Amino acid sequence: MRLKSLNRVHYIKEDDTFTPIQLQVIGYDNKPFDLSEAEEIVVKIGISDGMLAQKKLSDGTLTRMEVTGGLEFRLDVDDQLVRGANFIEVQGTINSKKFKAPSKGYYKLNIEKSMDSIGQAVTKITLDYFMEKVDERIAQIQSEIDLLHDTREYFETHLDETVDLAVDNKMTPFVEDVNEHLAGKVTLASYQPIKKVRYIAHRGMRAIAPENTIPAYELAGELGMWGAECDVTTTKDGAWVLMHDNTVDRTTNGTGYVSDFTLDEIKNLKIDAGNNVELYPNLRVPTLEEYLITCKKYGLVPVIEIKSASKNSDYDTFVNLIKKYGYEENCIVISFSLTALQEVRLRSKKIVMQYLADISETTINQVRELRNAGLDVNHTLLTKEKIELAHSEGIMVNAWTVNDPQIAKNLTDLGVDYITNDVLIEVI
Repeated sequence: MRLKSLNRVHYIKEDDTFTPIQLQVIGYDNKPFDLSEAEEIVVKIGISDGMLAQKKLSDGTLTRMEVTGGLEFRLDVDDQLVRGANFIEVQGTINSKKFKAPSKGYYKLNIEKSMDSIGQAVTKITLDYFMEKVDERIAQIQSEIDLLHDTREYFETHLDETVDLAVDNKMTPFVEDVNEHLAGKVTLASYQPIKKVRYIAHRGMRAIAPENTIPAYELAGELGMWGAECDVTTTKDGAWVLMHDNTVDRTTNGTGYVSDFTLDEIKNLKIDAGNNVELYPNLRVPTLEEYLITCKKYGLVPVIEIKSASKNSDYDTFVNLIKKYGYEENCIVISFSLTALQEVRLRSKKIVMQYLADISETTINQVRELRNAGLDVNHTLLTKEKIELAHSEGIMVNAWTVNDPQIAKNLTDLGVDYITNDVLIEVI
């Protein structure tokens, strides 16, 4: 038996506990569904691709309310509930017959705070944020001091070479070599992890908004993510747009390859798929430029995955856009294509890159040749030995895609530098 829906859920978080959550099951006749004779009732809460908590009538964690179809339960920190939870389902048996609600769709959990606790919560958030920024500034200053020492050592070790080049009037190659050396040091210093792992929103906060859309990145910024990852490819007329697939079929009301559309044509398509898409009418495919503007607005580090380009000159446009918005030394470009990363490197020595591949002697050598680059690895392939191997070569490691708090904690303990995820997770 499939039931129509659940009334919207409201709950209030106070300290580390939650006040009781109340909901009501509705049948297809739009009337409350009588649960008084149910032998078992189970409430499941989670995100689109995984359950985070469940409550049962049989174990006392779920109770019936006097109102018809009414249920009540409580969540606490032991449930590892994340703020991105967007799915709730009720199922059970009545007279040995199974029932389930809702029949389809995702129901977003609304978070409300009582007015008398808002001031205290905001004060704590502000103080924590301020202290984090102070620590980051201290680390940045130390990095600059280290860079100055490194520069001094570099010139001292090349003193004889400097004199010889000056005598031979061949200073230009030496200056270019020094510039390249310093560019790598400056950019790498800015990406050394400070105290904790950097969290990157995978295609934005796609667990609570459609992937690769401006709302998904705005939510990533509002929820305090460090970086935001997107997928980019080019249109027929050479514009860079955000799209994971090589076709528009899965996420829009159109059909066909992205490379067969002009920018104007793709902007006429409507995004009609993704979590909570009904909350965002008339949603359109963003351009890379619109994404960079949003990252700038919310203080997000852009993490840009190159899917494909139609021609080599497209990489000129790509790098120029990054430079235009001041991200040449404060973004990460990633790709499964080593060729794509090499094309970007030809145009900028400063952009940090990550090769989407497992850690091995081969990929380490490829990344070393690429310079100023790291490895972005499927988290199921990572081991302590692999991470230590990469770190021994000065190569940083990004783990994707991690939505389980326990797995994130394990990876943090193993020493990863970045974690890419779909939903905000809190790791103790």
